[in-house]
Amino acid sequence: MADKTAPGCQLRLEWIHGYRGHQCRNNLYYTAGKEIVYFVAGVGVVYNTREHTQKFYLGHNDDIISRLMCADPAVFSSVSHIHSFLSSVGLDAKNTLCVWDWKKGRVLATATGHSDRIFDISWDPFLPHRLVSCGVKHIKFWALCGNALTPKRGIFGKTGDLQTILCLATAKDEVTYSGALNGDIYVWKGLNLTRTIQAAHGAGIFSMHSCEEGFATGGRDGCVRLWDVDFKPITKIDLREAEQGYKGLSIRSVCWRADRILAGTQDSEIFEVMVRDRDKPLLIMQGHSEGELWALDLHPKQPLAVTGSDDRSVRLWSLSEHTLIARCNMEEAVRSVSFNNDGSQLALGMKDGSFTVLRVRDMTEVVHIKDRKEVIHELKFSPDGSYLAVGSNDGFVDIYAVAQRYKKVGECNKSTCFITHLDWSVDSRFLQTNDGAGERFFYRMPTGKFMPKEEAKGIHWMRWTCVLGPEVNGIWPKYSNVNDINSVDANYSSAVLVTGDDFGLVKLFRFPCLKKAAKFKKYIGHSAHVTNVRWSHDLQWVLSTGGADHSVFQWRFLKTIAPNSYADSNSGESDSDLSDVPELDSDIEQEAQINYERQVYKEDLPQLKKKLAGSLKRQKAPDEGLRLQFVHGYRGCDCRNNLFYTQAGEVVYHVAAVAVVYNRQQHTQRFYLGHDDDILSLTVHPLKDYVATGQVGRDPSIHVWDIPTLKCLSLLKGQHQRGVCALEFTADGKSLVSVGIDEDHSIVIWDWKKGEKLAKSRGHKDKIFVVKGNPFRMDKLLTVGMKHIKFWLHTGGGLTFKRGIFGNLGKHETMMSACYGRSEDLVFSGATTGDVYIWKDTTLVKSIKAHDGPVFAMCSLDKGFVTGGKDGVVELWDDMFERCLKTYAIKRAALSPSSKGLLLEDNPSIRAITLGHGHILVGTKNGEILEIDKSGPMTLLVQGHMEGEVWGLAAHPLLPICATVSDDRTLRIWELSANHRMVAVRKLKKGGRCCAFSPDGKALAVGLNDGSFLVVNADTLEDMVTFHHRKEIISDIRFSQDFSDHAGRYLFSFSSKTDFILIHLSENKRHCKKLFNSYYFYKCTEGEIVFIHFKTSSFVSCRPPVSRAAPLPDKLVKNNITKKKKMVEELSLDHVFGYRGFDCRNNLHYLNDGADIIFHTAAAALWFAGTQSFYLEHTDDILCLTVNQHPKYLNIIATGQIGKCLAPSIHVWDAMSKQTLSVLRCSHAKGIGYINFSATGKLLLSVGVDPEHTITVWRWQEGGCAYNSPAAGKQFSVEDGRMQTMLSVAFGAVSQHLIFLLTVCISSQAKHKRYFGHSAHVTNIRFSYDDKYVISVGGNDCSVFVWRCI
Repeated sequence: MADKTAPGCQLRLEWIHGYRGHQCRNNLYYTAGKEIVYFVAGVGVVYNTREHTQKFYLGHNDDIISRLMCADPAVFSSVSHIHSFLSSVGLDAKNTLCVWDWKKGRVLATATGHSDRIFDISWDPFLPHRLVSCGVKHIKFWALCGNALTPKRGIFGKTGDLQTILCLATAKDEVTYSGALNGDIYVWKGLNLTRTIQAAHGAGIFSMHSCEEGFATGGRDGCVRLWDVDFKPITKIDLREAEQGYKGLSIRSVCWRADRILAGTQDSEIFEVMVRDRDKPLLIMQGHSEGELWALDLHPKQPLAVTGSDDRSVRLWSLSEHTLIARCNMEEAVRSVSFNNDGSQLALGMKDGSFTVLRVRDMTEVVHIKDRKEVIHELKFSPDGSYLAVGSNDGFVDIYAVAQRYKKVGECNKSTCFITHLDWSVDSRFLQTNDGAGERFFYRMPTGKFMPKEEAKGIHWMRWTCVLGPEVNGIWPKYSNVNDINSVDANYSSAVLVTGDDFGLVKLFRFPCLKKAAKFKKYIGHSAHVTNVRWSHDLQWVLSTGGADHSVFQWRFLKTIAPNSYADSNSGESDSDLSDVPELDSDIEQEAQINYERQVYKEDLPQLKKKLAGSLKRQKAPDEGLRLQFVHGYRGCDCRNNLFYTQAGEVVYHVAAVAVVYNRQQHTQRFYLGHDDDILSLTVHPLKDYVATGQVGRDPSIHVWDIPTLKCLSLLKGQHQRGVCALEFTADGKSLVSVGIDEDHSIVIWDWKKGEKLAKSRGHKDKIFVVKGNPFRMDKLLTVGMKHIKFWLHTGGGLTFKRGIFGNLGKHETMMSACYGRSEDLVFSGATTGDVYIWKDTTLVKSIKAHDGPVFAMCSLDKGFVTGGKDGVVELWDDMFERCLKTYAIKRAALSPSSKGLLLEDNPSIRAITLGHGHILVGTKNGEILEIDKSGPMTLLVQGHMEGEVWGLAAHPLLPICATVSDDRTLRIWELSANHRMVAVRKLKKGGRCCAFSPDGKALAVGLNDGSFLVVNADTLEDMVTFHHRKEIISDIRFSQDFSDHAGRYLFSFSSKTDFILIHLSENKRHCKKLFNSYYFYKCTEGEIVFIHFKTSSFVSCRPPVSRAAPLPDKLVKNNITKKKKMVEELSLDHVFGYRGFDCRNNLHYLNDGADIIFHTAAAALWFAGTQSFYLEHTDDILCLTVNQHPKYLNIIATGQIGKCLAPSIHVWDAMSKQTLSVLRCSHAKGIGYINFSATGKLLLSVGVDPEHTITVWRWQEGGCAYNSPAAGKQFSVEDGRMQTMLSVAFGAVSQHLIFLLTVCISSQAKHKRYFGHSAHVTNIRFSYDDKYVISVGGNDCSVFVWRCI
């Protein structure tokens, strides 16, 4: 199998030819050690002229264009001589001026710079809060006061003309010198121009530098002039007259230090002048100038490279000496170059479609031929030197015979797009080409005859520089364009391939690279597209060229990696992930793919509701209320390190949108309810008195709150997206580190007391699981996650990092946990393989096998560590992981009698571990929190449902218990009394969405997600019966609740949106297998209802089943034309096929102890008792139907309709006689969506479908309104993507009024009492049998909340 791993070798940047002289100025300096600092492409270069070596700063990711390397995308910047201030000017439309405290990374002040371009800015070294800027026809003098910048424009007066000012320098007594476009120097005193030095230069003065000796200026005239401290002339140096000078030389930057002068030119050259030898300037650096650089080739026998550019120059470079040894200027731009087989001749492809061949020894022309009109992008000599293949943008490859003075002997014409690459075979008999359309073709040489790819198998290619073919399949990123990779070159000897792409990256792959998505090592430095890459003849170096940055990078190839040399790769983020390791652990893979992004976040709801807000006056909220008493649950499925002891010995953790403070002794809970969405992360202050929690959200918030008072101390927002997945206080407690789940997994350091961001950086391309602060150094931290470990350093307003160096001691694994050791450079990390990796500084020194499966949790002790893994084992280790001191396997048999629940399974996956108060606290993926005494016993403190939505909820009719069923495939029974514990649990074959107790509480029905349901004994949870009748989810299930001795003899099951089934339970066979005496099956759609009646004991006559097939045609009757037919005088409704189930609910009821059924469709209410009878008094569609359950009002029905023309009405009528008892016309606009009788039967509740969803309570016998109020939102679950809410209404007999109205949702419109805690949709809510408690379950938060009614 092809190897997809990254290669074991690497590249190291050794030299860069080039200097950014065009479009920049004042970007050349001496250091204190007389080294030269400048930049080219995206690299800051420190050049030692004595040793002829270079060092590199690679922190940028695009062109550096300002003289000081700062994070702001500025034209230039300046540092205050006295204070740690940095000023920068942006390229935005307002040319914004910023002043930074660069040590802290903070912006102190900003201001609009000028309406036109600003060219230079300088601090006054004698007045620390004064700075000067200049540009197009202006000069401004700025004063920094506090956080404000105040400008005053320079006054030219009559002393000089209004000029564009290109550069400036400041002196004592508010004197400023500036260089003008016309070559004059303007001298300013304060704001006023006092005098001019005319003709200081022959053209514009681009650069001015001040030093102890005086001033130096450089201009477009190619001259450097030195001035004393009073700006009197000292000397003039004309670089055009120097040995390596030339006409048109323009100086863009000067620097004077002691006896040395630096000058940078427009054409990317750096001259150094010694004052004592001012007539002999030295050209110490040069590179290509403006225009793109594409042409590159390496000499076949010597360490030489040749480049050609749009600047019309061809340059020959020495790889060993790092110097330019020859230059030849051409008449046209050069786009491709190639040495012949012995290196004696050099072919140049031109932009105008011609090519030229030169003799290398003297760079004289051999031949110049122009057969094409488009650019020659690729050309190569054959390995035997006999032919030259020339590929043009016309789509042709022309073959020329070298011995016949480059006579054209063949043509390859299969391509329909421009030629990008070509390669010769070893024997010079075949040629392969690539073109811009992504086609690969083969030809026979020298004729150029096309050859099918089947015949090309087995050909050996002299070099591999083509980007297409099976050998390079793996170099293409996902969704890449065929032209994204510009160049490749293979090293056959070391089996590696180097590539250059449009993203500025040089990458190193294995070769051949057959498998897609192959791993690689990548190297940064180029600021634009990398146009070409080539290996040297001896394979010691790789050369790469940058298109727009005009630079030539020389990389040293290192075949083997020494343990401590890997970091020298100068790669910003080398992707050396291994693909030959086993597949990701299922838990980790599932967690890595979790997407917390939502279309609507909780924070959006107030704005959404304002759009729906009505103008009606709100009534007073109810006097009764709820108080959260207990939450069953703990978020362990996708979180870690979220479980801690407090200073007082309480346990703090989170579930849903609630942070819980749990008292172990009293088994009580306190709650921090400040969040409005899922909490994803939690950490505790080093003093254990404060907690920080981070949540999901479009702009997710971080809350820092006090444990004793549960009050928020700080709210941090504005830096993350989607959510905050990890938090960590620094050891001194002054700063807080957070990690987001945005695409960049941003890392932010906060001063949490002030609410200020101290630093921010991109974390990693994949998920980060843990962030840890160094306990010894407040400016150091580490992150671990998918296939990485990074060591970070907080510097100013940013963060820099180094990747962990694995070397040969361990594979590049995903890290799940981490801890610092007993020194600042000692780190331990837990891997997915179960190994613990030991790091010294950033280098892996050892690995220890600790667990069978991923090490999810790790915590440090005073003299050791404790770890927990997927294997469900807790292990105590010594301080260097040399010896495992003790292990604890989490098993049901080890639970102590004082446990507050039942362990679901042995050895659950451990996600969090902490120590304190003589115990080990453990959080599991199954939502359990256990406390382990070091002597061995384990106590289960809290538990909840596992991952998956919780929908099913049922309260016992007689006892303080409730049942829940979830997508986690468990059925659980919870005690609602002071014990608050799970008393029974049963694993199911499938997840469930609904459950219901029978009226006597002895049976419990559960609807499953596979379309089956079962009835179990409520005490033992053993099966009484199972039945599988549908394939869709059973979404609701109910026992009949008739006020008779036959309560519970019917079971109603509802599947998906349109199917339901009712079961008639045999009274005397409830606990035997033959539970069903008979059952009825209904198929409900928008247009029809199919009814089938079976009976197992005997046959009962009923309507025949209605067929879905088209009715058969009547038989043809002959001679019936003359038969006289009776006229139809009247119609009587006999049967209705239909049931309104697609947009209605709770509109199907029993009457007469289950003997009859009542429902509605269209404008008719139907009563089915063997045959159908109808209530037909409505004038429009009926939307809702309810039955009065009070024994005093038997068979009283209420129906509500749509109101299009007339006001919508509610009809209250007798089901037996079909007599209308009351018609209630109301203020509901559009229609009535929900109605329900109170428990006394005397009141009727209605909810409108108007925008306010008005709630009205009626005394229906009197026809009067008892209560009217707009509701909070739509009162039932909808399928149109709106917010889902639930309304639970309880009526009491006190004064015959509505005494309790509860909406478990977030709302700000209706008068109500609202209660926070659930982070997602509240899927179900129930009162306990004695109305003392309300139980609510959350969907995605997997939690069960118990509320006490007060």
